[in-house]
Amino acid sequence: MQFRLACGSAGALAAALAATWLVVSPAGATTGYTYGGLIGKKGPLGIRATVTALDAPAVQRGHVAAWVGVGGPNEGPDGTAEWLQVGLNSSRGTANHLYYEYARPGRAVTYVQLAAGVPIGRPVRVAVLKCAAGRDLWRVWVDGRPASGPISLPGGAGGLTPVATVESYDGDTAGTVNTFSYSVAGIRVSDAADGAWRPFTAAQLRRDGGVRLARSAPGSFAAQSGA
Repeated sequence: MQFRLACGSAGALAAALAATWLVVSPAGATTGYTYGGLIGKKGPLGIRATVTALDAPAVQRGHVAAWVGVGGPNEGPDGTAEWLQVGLNSSRGTANHLYYEYARPGRAVTYVQLAAGVPIGRPVRVAVLKCAAGRDLWRVWVDGRPASGPISLPGGAGGLTPVATVESYDGDTAGTVNTFSYSVAGIRVSDAADGAWRPFTAAQLRRDGGVRLARSAPGSFAAQSGA
């Protein structure tokens, strides 16, 4: 599938769970963010995947999420924070929400909720992709349709890291146990602004303590909390 809308315009789970779980040692006394997923090399102009919640999350503090995106805390100009991500997330007492989020140099992080109460087992195709027109402009896509307006990531063209991951944040409180189970499947990246997709090769696997991963294919994984 190709995404060709100009930026100026309006407008296999069982196999994964049957795979061998890759486990790291349980989380220790440290607090903060925990991740499990795939990190690529800088350069692609987009990343996409199908994200599915496999079970209901249970969040004590902070949040859990599964997302794809580009960028990171130090990837903007002069080492500033710059990223764009889209996926599912949940906080205490909530079901999974469909959201996107972006950070730009010198500005507060912008969070946008697209849908509330995404059902367990419902696959959602998500992507971030650089616009074909307009320097440093990116857009969020959901199920093959644009879900955001053009988002400026200054200096980000060809220089942001593609990521597909699950995430748990414990609210910086020791002893917090957040549980989750997600599938992130069919991950692909694009080297062209119009969405010329290819396999997510040369990606590095990240498994923090307390996260279990099962890979059914090079571009697919299931992840759940170790609790």
